[in-house]
Order: sequence, then structure tokens, then C-alpha cells
Amino acid sequence: MRLLLPDTTLPMAVPVLVDGLKDEVALRERARNIALTNAGGIAHSVEVLAELGLVQSASAQVKVHRGSSLFKLYILNRSGSLLRLLSAT
Repeated sequence: MRLLLPDTTLPMAVPVLVDGLKDEVALRERARNIALTNAGGIAHSVEVLAELGLVQSASAQVKVHRGSSLFKLYILNRSGSLLRLLSAT
């Protein structure tokens, strides 16, 4: 499994404060904590599948990129996909 997450050490394009259009450092840190927690849970689940012998082999890889998260894209077995747009509401 591969996860591509936004780099939360850099200022984010969205969401931003209305005043001055700057990102909020506290929000970025919260987003980082949530992303690390979720990525860790996913990696652990993948490892458990292999340990239980439910899959032949399994690995999880996490990479970061400069952009902000605007959507989640799930690719299943290299053939099917599901796109989920993220919203503020």
C-alpha cells in the first residue's frame, strides 16, 4: 500500500485564514498529527494482514508532497478507483 500525504511542515494553500490568507500553524500541526495517526493505523493493519496469513505479502509506504489535500483517491488492484472530494463542511 502506498500513501501520498501533504507535507505539513510547509505552509498550506488550503485551508487559510480569511484575514491575510495565511495558513494557521496550529491547524497545520493538528493536520500532521491526524495524518500520522491515520497512516500508522493503516500501516499496522497492512502488517497484521500479512502476519495472519490473509495475504501473501504486504507492505506500507508513506511519502509526502508539497500540495494541499483536496481529495482522496483510492486505487483498487490497479484497475478500479474511487475519488472522494474533501470539503470543509
